[in-house]
Amino acid sequence: MAGPEGGVIPSLGHTPERVRALRAIVSILKKGKKSRDALDAHTHLLEDRDRAFVMEIVYGVLRYRDYLDFILRQFITKWNGLSPYTVNNLRMAVYQILFMRVPERASVFEAVEIEKSYSGKPSLVNAVLREILRQGIGPNNPPPLPKGSIRALAIETSHPEWLLKRWFKHLGHEEARQLAISNNSRPPLSLRLNSTEELRYTSLRLEQAGIEHRVSEYIPNCLILLEAVSFHLLMDLIGVNFAVQDEASQMVSLLLDPKPDMTVLDSCAAPGGKTAHMASLMNNTGTIYAVEIDKRRHLMLEDTLRRLDLKNVVPICGDVLKLDTYIKMPPVGFDRVMLDAPCSGLGVIRRKPDIKYRHRETDLKEFAVRQLKMLNHLCHLLRPGGILLYSVCSTEPEEAEEVLARFLQKNSGFSNIESPQTSFDNFKEYGKDGTIYYRTYPHRHNMDGFFVALIQRDR
Repeated sequence: MAGPEGGVIPSLGHTPERVRALRAIVSILKKGKKSRDALDAHTHLLEDRDRAFVMEIVYGVLRYRDYLDFILRQFITKWNGLSPYTVNNLRMAVYQILFMRVPERASVFEAVEIEKSYSGKPSLVNAVLREILRQGIGPNNPPPLPKGSIRALAIETSHPEWLLKRWFKHLGHEEARQLAISNNSRPPLSLRLNSTEELRYTSLRLEQAGIEHRVSEYIPNCLILLEAVSFHLLMDLIGVNFAVQDEASQMVSLLLDPKPDMTVLDSCAAPGGKTAHMASLMNNTGTIYAVEIDKRRHLMLEDTLRRLDLKNVVPICGDVLKLDTYIKMPPVGFDRVMLDAPCSGLGVIRRKPDIKYRHRETDLKEFAVRQLKMLNHLCHLLRPGGILLYSVCSTEPEEAEEVLARFLQKNSGFSNIESPQTSFDNFKEYGKDGTIYYRTYPHRHNMDGFFVALIQRDR
């Protein structure tokens, strides 16, 4: 099979896990595939242990791409002439040398074998990696970074300079640094259970299996796993309808506070975590219309609803801005509307490190325009007294606070309110214009970065 530069894509004959990792990385960084989709495509047949190894390499290279390149460019003069497979094969090897418990010789040998398998540049790969080892470059002996705090931090943490400059401005230098470092850490695995009884049962089962965990200090009926555990093992072990969902994502549904027998609209529903949480909070009564425009993601939504056996959710594959073409609209409007809006995703870099490389600063305005358009439409679907929740998994005010302010300026008859769930007051912040919203951060709370605001239609 031909590769992008006339070579041959590495076969699975040698070191299959590393080759799968290489294929996944190239499909993400060169072809623009999302990390989760690429990993699913290249690891779905692997045992849990092998899949974990591939994921460690793939996410490691994505987290530290620019730092790895900074090291490699000191030993390679003609970088632009290398194929994506050779470049990422080198990145993989250096990542293993710096961050993994892989014998140095094994990292070099496997990288050279991969190059041979597709007629790449085995001699160059061998020479570069051996020179890195000869100079003693490693986790305790990194190469000196360039002077200048932003440039140095950009290389050290593999974050774009434009994003770090924004964080320096909004958060200050030290907190910006903490956020960037936190983004390169492995996020915890959070389990959402439906009751205190399920929480106790699950905790007991995890304890019996020797899996370290703790109860969330923020979210009811939520357990935090302190070690990596596969989803399949959890399903076999727990045997109850749990959901893997970050604490911040769980907090979103709790802030909206849907009640039993309400009529709710979830306007961008896939993959279904928040939909399922709201269904649980409503005791599977009332009706949730869960809308997703993307057909592939809609299938993910349906899978979630099917696995959790949710009966009060109506999944709809279509454009929420044309909802009246799919359903008979509630005569007085919806009691609650969830708008977890399309955004840059810069608050979930820990989970999707390739996001760092996907966006430019100008993209933020494009997301903001789309979000405001959705807000302006969906707010009129509320009944008098009904509440709309607007959330984004972003750290940036252009697609959060500023969108909220513009909406309130242009729309009379709507008020920005606090959530009745006062247990989340520690996350509450106030804008200069008097707006109220909730924010979470990876470096402050060890959860995904979310912005949440509530808007009520006046009675």
